[in-house]
Amino acid sequence: MNAQAEETNDKALSLKSEYEEKLLSAKNEADGIIKSAVETADRRSESIVNEANEKVRYIMEKSQKQIEQDKQNAVTDAKREIASMAVDAAEKIIGKKLTDSDDEELISDIIDRM
Repeated sequence: MNAQAEETNDKALSLKSEYEEKLLSAKNEADGIIKSAVETADRRSESIVNEANEKVRYIMEKSQKQIEQDKQNAVTDAKREIASMAVDAAEKIIGKKLTDSDDEELISDIIDRM
């Protein structure tokens, strides 16, 4: 019986060793999966942040261009208004109505001088 007990004990130790190896292997595999998932999440997070930064940069550039365009339009409108007032004043001073082509020529000349 002693031999049978020893054989059973050896099998138990062998199974225990096999179980521990499988457990270690499963733990290593799980650690690898977790590490891979963390790396993937980090890359995705970085990608999302970069994409958001690009969108912000695009919106800022577009806004700057729109502001500049609005500013140019306002300056142009102001110049036209000033030129129109200058034509009206000139008409009053010289006492006659200028023709449309005279108006356009005078307005263009005034705008060019601004």
